[in-house]
Amino acid sequence: MRIFLLIILVNLTACTSVASSTAALMVALHSQKIERDTRRYKGIDRCFVPNRPSPLEVGYRVFNDSSLVTEYQIILNPELKKTEDFAAKDVAYAYFYIAHKMGDSTAWQYLKLISPQLNEGAAKEIEEFIDYKYLQSHLTKCFNVPEIYKKRLKDRDLLKTQ
Repeated sequence: MRIFLLIILVNLTACTSVASSTAALMVALHSQKIERDTRRYKGIDRCFVPNRPSPLEVGYRVFNDSSLVTEYQIILNPELKKTEDFAAKDVAYAYFYIAHKMGDSTAWQYLKLISPQLNEGAAKEIEEFIDYKYLQSHLTKCFNVPEIYKKRLKDRDLLKTQ
């Protein structure tokens, strides 16, 4: 009788361990799915603009030719949630801000020029969105700032280029 109870106890314990392990796995997979669905950087692991252009150049082109908005507005809508088009000035401002964020010394002039033309609060919203959505490493992977326009913070950076 003792052996029978011992066998039942071992089987019951093993089943409980399997059940609790399965439950823990299901909870972990569910929380991983929630994290993946709500992740801040979701859907932006690839570059949206090919050939690593200068963001200042892209912003300038969009600002002067509003027909390019549909091609470059993905920077403000990387997960394609918004269906209507953005204004050309908003998209241009986003690229100018990216250039500024990447250290382009000429970008502030364009930001200063275009910000009065935007709707009230739009510039701040665009800046907050870019800061929230894009890591600096992602921006440097996808865009290029010409060396002559890059801000140099240390003297040794200047010596490297000579």
